[in-house]
This record gives sequence, C-alpha cells and structure tokens, in this order.
Amino acid sequence: MDGLSETVPPEVGALKSRTGELAADGNIIEREEKEKECDGDKEEIDEKKMEVESRPGKWFRLTGSCTLALHRGDITKWSKDGRTDAIVNAANEMMLGGGGVDGAIHRAAGRKLYEACMKVPEVSRGVRCPVGSAVITPGFKLPVSRVIHTVGPMYHKEADPAFVLSKAYKKSISVAKKDKVKHIAFPAISCGIYGYPYEEAAKVSIQALRETAGDLLEVHFVLFEQGTYNAWLAEAEKKLESLTSWGCQVADDHEVLPHRRKSKTKFTCDRMFLTVALILFDYILHCTDQVGHGNSVILLKLGST
Repeated sequence: MDGLSETVPPEVGALKSRTGELAADGNIIEREEKEKECDGDKEEIDEKKMEVESRPGKWFRLTGSCTLALHRGDITKWSKDGRTDAIVNAANEMMLGGGGVDGAIHRAAGRKLYEACMKVPEVSRGVRCPVGSAVITPGFKLPVSRVIHTVGPMYHKEADPAFVLSKAYKKSISVAKKDKVKHIAFPAISCGIYGYPYEEAAKVSIQALRETAGDLLEVHFVLFEQGTYNAWLAEAEKKLESLTSWGCQVADDHEVLPHRRKSKTKFTCDRMFLTVALILFDYILHCTDQVGHGNSVILLKLGST
C-alpha cells in the first residue's frame, strides 16, 4: 500500500516538475522586478544628488583680494586643489561625529578622521573643542587637504549667540591662515539642530568673514537646503558686490572655476589695446612722412631762389 502511494505516474511527475519550474521562474522574475525598482529608485536619488551637487555658484567680492562663493550642494564633495583647501565641520565639543554635516564629513573622511579627533587632548572633561573655538585635522579620504572643526552656539541656550557664532567663523579663518589654507568652504554653522535662524546666521557669518578673510583667496558656502541657500544669497546680495557676471562655473566635484570668462575678457582688452597702439603708430608714421615731404618742398624752393 505504501509502495503504491509513493508511485507517481510519469505524466504527473513531469507536470509537477514543470509547475515547480514555473514557480521558481516566477519568483526569479518577481525578484528581478524588485531589483529593477530598487535600481530605479537609487538612480533617481543619484540623479537628484548630482543635480544638487553640480549647480553653479554665485560669486561676490568679500574683501579686496578675497571672493565669496555660494553653492547648493554636498560639502563633502567640494575641493579646490587638494593642497591649500579645507572644509569646515560644524562639530560638537567631543569631535567624535554626530548628525547632519558632522556625520556626513566623518563618514566621507573615513575611520582615520575619528582616530585623529580622538588624539586631540581634552581641555576639560568631555570637551576637545569648546564652543566658539576651532581645531584642524587632515582631510584623509575627503578631496580637500584639511578639515577645520568648529563648534557653534545653541541659539536658545547662549546669552549672546551672535557673538559666539561670529567667534566660531573668525577662529576657523585664523586656524586656516596659520596652516596656509587659501580656499575654505563652510556649511551653515549652528543652523541645524542648534536652531540658529537662517537669516540671522547669514548676517553674522558674512560680517565675520568680511572682517577676517583678507589673506585668503576664496571663501565658499556649500549649503544643501534651499532655504539656507536663499538666506545667504539674500544677505550677500544686500552687502557685497556681485561678481557672477564673470560667468563662474562649478565642476561636478565642486572645484570652482571663477576666472574663466574673466581671462577671456582680459584677452579681448589686450587685443583692443594692441589695435589702438598700431593705429596710433601708423598715424605717427603718416605725420612724419607729411612733415618730411613738406621740408623737401621748402628746401627746393629755397634752392631755386
């Protein structure tokens, strides 16, 4: 009886096998469709990220020799030359990473940034970088050469948050100059969970940089949120001379190329100057010929008398 129950006709076995194959194929197809959906979502996210990262910046004259550039994008992608550039990290007092831009910079720089921060001595229990101060480390896996860590104020906890925020920007610039940095990029310090209003923070930051950034070549703000960018742009347009007519461009890695159109204009001016010089020289020769011809006529007349 058991033997009879275990006996399966060939046709039924083949059908059962084929059904299993179909089921397996169905699972495979369903899995492939899900993978395609995930890939599509990932591509959409990547496209949005690339769109944000590659938007061109707005340029302003910050001081006589230093320019200010505003961009929307990911500050961990920004760089200038990998030698004289630095990004600023809106850090916490322990310097061990956190949320927002702090966490993003630590993830992009890799484990060695964490280890470097651990080596910074504590100035008090649990504090490596006090509020309003700045500490510099290498950039490690980041495209820039250095990271400057600064701690901004918590807006609702500081008696004078504007003074402390200004101090954080000024200390960052001071540290950058001591380490021969010429190009520096900031996030919107204290504008995340520390609650600093965008418009007030933009006003404080630009004023602080105008007072201290004279020896640098370029100061950048790389701001991810549209609202933050709008606040900084409004303040810059109100207080600074716009240089965007130069036709500044931003490469995919945020390497800013501000002088491309300016050099073309200079070349055009040089050509115009050369043309005017040649015309003037030709005119002088013509006048000299006329004078020489006149003298010859006078001499002929004198000879005939």
